[in-house]
Amino acid sequence: MSPLFLLLIIIGCLVLEGFFSGSEIALVSARRARLTHLAEGGYHSAKKVLRLMREPQRLLSTTLMGTNFCTVTATFAANELFAQLWGKKYAGLALLVIFPSTLILGEVIPKTLYRMRATRMALIVIYPLHLFRFLFYPVVSIASVLARGLTYLLTLSRGKRYPYITKEELKLVIATEPPQDVTPDESRMVYRLLSLSATKAGQVMTPLSQVAMVSEETSLGEVVQLIHGSGFSRIPLYKGKRSNLIGIVHAKDLLRAPASVLQEEKLSPFIREGFEVSERTKIDKLLRLLRARKMEIAFVVNRKGEAVGVVTLEDILEEVVGEIADEFDRHPSSRPLSSTSD
Repeated sequence: MSPLFLLLIIIGCLVLEGFFSGSEIALVSARRARLTHLAEGGYHSAKKVLRLMREPQRLLSTTLMGTNFCTVTATFAANELFAQLWGKKYAGLALLVIFPSTLILGEVIPKTLYRMRATRMALIVIYPLHLFRFLFYPVVSIASVLARGLTYLLTLSRGKRYPYITKEELKLVIATEPPQDVTPDESRMVYRLLSLSATKAGQVMTPLSQVAMVSEETSLGEVVQLIHGSGFSRIPLYKGKRSNLIGIVHAKDLLRAPASVLQEEKLSPFIREGFEVSERTKIDKLLRLLRARKMEIAFVVNRKGEAVGVVTLEDILEEVVGEIADEFDRHPSSRPLSSTSD
């Protein structure tokens, strides 16, 4: 082959590699809301893009096969070109040229350009991608079978499955390059949601010093006054000392109680059982425990078994969406136990 033909092969491979890498980032970054609107309007290309976005494994198999094929072909062509022009002993220097060329011209620049017009480029490249997917199908199918077999031999567990993307990888994507149709607030919410497993109950609880609570010896009338004055719908009860929580009184129980029971001025009929968790309990686990017990409040205890605070569903929710203010919040930094607006 002539040097000119080899040079054309190298240029063609760089262009194709740029197409594959750019197409991948375009489909990953394209705005789903815009594509859905176009698909509903009858755009066939938008429907194809959405269909391929729902099958990321097929997309990555096609683009990965294309970029690898182009890189290998360009490397061989560059070695042959250097050998013809300067002799075989200089053929190895081709790597010093082809590596930065494929990295910059075949990866960095195309991905940057395609991402700037992700939705538009996705609509343009979808048909060529389908063609290459058809051409690569036999090789991709064989490679997929071999990969699954190798994975099975390495794991020795037929029933074990691994996620397409891990939680930590998803957090990294959200923190660095969130999709275009996701707002900054939505990105922060998703990131916080994925970080629940790293947060402990002791970090989100309301300390006892800030909790409106009463002794078990308190009269029913005083509890009613506290509920009206504080705006809290759940009042913890303690016995002896404040760190010995024994249950809660719910405002709803008082509203539903017959007048004859209220006249007795006794708290005992209205005391609900409390639920204790360690201050080291992760709040994603705490959320599951609260749901299983159909409760909205838990007592947080230290290693000695003494209550140090309370945590509610609102506290956990605020870890995801941020501070939730209502008409009973007197200060921006205050964290109410639970308002009667619940």
